[in-house]
Amino acid sequence: MKFYISSSDPSAAIKLSNAISRMGDNPIISEADSSAPESVISDISSNIDDNTIAIVVCPNPIKLALMANKSGYFNAVACSTSNDFGTALEEGANLIAVQDESDVISDIASTLGSSPVQQPQRPAIQKKQQRPAAQKPVQKQKPAFGFGLSKSQPKPQAQDDAKPVWEKNKGIKKNLKDLFGIE
Repeated sequence: MKFYISSSDPSAAIKLSNAISRMGDNPIISEADSSAPESVISDISSNIDDNTIAIVVCPNPIKLALMANKSGYFNAVACSTSNDFGTALEEGANLIAVQDESDVISDIASTLGSSPVQQPQRPAIQKKQQRPAAQKPVQKQKPAFGFGLSKSQPKPQAQDDAKPVWEKNKGIKKNLKDLFGIE
């Protein structure tokens, strides 16, 4: 299990990092502004995988958790007391939002230090799929003078005018017989 820490207060990030490092993990510290929920969610979704848990210290953890859950990429929980951290890990949270780092620092040692935390079963993080580029429509050649012929097509010549009608119909009868069996 890996940890990803995001905090607008560098000292809070360092305190959390030190607490987690004592338990044998080396967390990644984000430089995103955690006071803007949209930027934090975007930053975390592009930098974590299925085995990473993000801890975010922000002014409004409930708002951040709600927005993260709406995105569909996270199982986010807002923690207000120290014992919420262990419960959040047991429930499979992959984003834990807190208002003050001291809310979770005391619980990190008891949760991560006493026994290894079982990897919770949670849905895999899904990345948004990009749409294929739009294709340009094929432009059709406009007919000239409204007769369905383009300017580059030659006009049909009246070559069969000299032949009698029964000679002209032989080809038509032959085609009908081949296609439909009509005589």
